[in-house]
Amino acid sequence: NLIAPSDGYIGSLIVDKGSYVTPQDKIAAFVDIKDVYVEFGIIEKDVSKVKEGQNVEVVVESYPDQIFKGQVESISPIVEGRSRTVQVKSKIANLDEKIKPGMFGRVNVLIYEKDDALVIPSSAFKKKEDQYLAYLVHPEEPKPAAEASEDISSKKTKEKSKKHKKSKKAVSQDGEEAPALGEMAEGPKQTFGTIEIRPIEISYATPDAVEIKEGLEEGDLVIMDVEQELQDKAKVEISETQEGIF
Repeated sequence: NLIAPSDGYIGSLIVDKGSYVTPQDKIAAFVDIKDVYVEFGIIEKDVSKVKEGQNVEVVVESYPDQIFKGQVESISPIVEGRSRTVQVKSKIANLDEKIKPGMFGRVNVLIYEKDDALVIPSSAFKKKEDQYLAYLVHPEEPKPAAEASEDISSKKTKEKSKKHKKSKKAVSQDGEEAPALGEMAEGPKQTFGTIEIRPIEISYATPDAVEIKEGLEEGDLVIMDVEQELQDKAKVEISETQEGIF
């Protein structure tokens, strides 16, 4: 009689019916896949970032829209072979048994998490000597359009005004009456601002984004791509603003 220590499956049979076996012989592979382990390698320079207990997210090709979650359970103390990687083992909950032993997947290790973090793109600051600088833009208030004054005390003024309105109409080349000048659609309004170069302190940085410790506040307008040298108090035109880029 063969008795398993828990519920599970016979993965493969190694011997055939009628074969002679001893207690030391392996006859089958028994698997319990309610919990599975994923093994992956980390490059040498990232070893210090990964620790036991960190959260892990796994995506397998069979279920690309589903994320399986677990924790780092063990980290090898040895940097292996030519790949110069450290093997990490993570336990993944698999209650619906979708992950099968032997599958390949992509693993993300969450090495840093923080609620309500103030974040800007990595392209939105520059480092000069020992300082990090962000480039803020202070939008200028749009100037109100001058109100036209009309003298209604004279009939001649009214008559001239009427004639002027009629003269605004024109005829297009195909003979159709073109819209009056006063009816033409207005173009996009231009918005301008002033640059402020402000020192910032960074709490944490990734290739894509940085967390701001000091120097900026929520709602500040910053230049996303600092590709050229910008001067403090320089005037700029605000062509586009974006929110919620992360």
